[in-house]
Amino acid sequence: MTTPDAFPETSPETDTTALGSVVDTVTATNSAASDTSGTRSADAADSADSIEAAVEGALTVVAASAARPRAVVTGATGGMGLEIVRELARTHGVTALGRSATRLTELDSISGVTTRSVDLTQPDRLATALGDLGPVDVVVHAAAIGDQFSVETASPSDWLTQLTVNVVAASELTRILLPTLREREGTIIFIGSGAGTNPVPGSSVYAASKHALRGLADSLRIEEESHRVRVATVAPGQTDTEMLRGLIDAAEYRPERYIRPESVAQAVRFVVDAPADVHLTDVAVRPRRELSRY
Repeated sequence: MTTPDAFPETSPETDTTALGSVVDTVTATNSAASDTSGTRSADAADSADSIEAAVEGALTVVAASAARPRAVVTGATGGMGLEIVRELARTHGVTALGRSATRLTELDSISGVTTRSVDLTQPDRLATALGDLGPVDVVVHAAAIGDQFSVETASPSDWLTQLTVNVVAASELTRILLPTLREREGTIIFIGSGAGTNPVPGSSVYAASKHALRGLADSLRIEEESHRVRVATVAPGQTDTEMLRGLIDAAEYRPERYIRPESVAQAVRFVVDAPADVHLTDVAVRPRRELSRY
């Protein structure tokens, strides 16, 4: 298991570029270090020793970066997804998936993160859109649509859209990544919801999708047990995100009532860093004070 400080916060792309620069410097310096008689001066020898140390340091960084576990996070531009990316990037190389290419550029400043724009409403195109992600140790399904519809108000299109993004896309991405997750005995985390166990009136479509997601996780856990792939559901209550703000009247919205996205990210970290002999399956994340008590 990795710990938060196990690896330096660098990306393979940056490390390779840095190493190439050092190698170029070594070549140029060694070329200039010899005098006309073919012997090396004391200053040149000292310079060569310094550069040799720099090369060894660069190689160490590259090796550490290559050893970093890899994670894939969907919904990376949303409130919870973004914080999960930030948290995992401390110890993992992260591929952040989101629909908006523009918003994904905001993640460029996070060391160790690469981004890819994907449309989860078209899961049949995911394999082509993703290409080869390489080895993957962790996948976190944080993408979701939370539009509120009752059975009375929901159209077939409303049902299909939410079930496609919230369930079908998560299943398809998991299927695509199963070979590498099995090889690396990885961890799959589905971000569920309190609505997956305790629905409220007016949220039939969303609640049904989260119940389905939990069922997917429970079934997958049994199916992948022989491959030593760990499957968990992290189910937060109402969380202070852009999605929630869009569902509650601004005049009545009080952020302090809700869970911080950073806290959900810490719950994901808890699952990822669980000891090898432990399989955390269901993590419920509730506010310190339930809304019914306000």
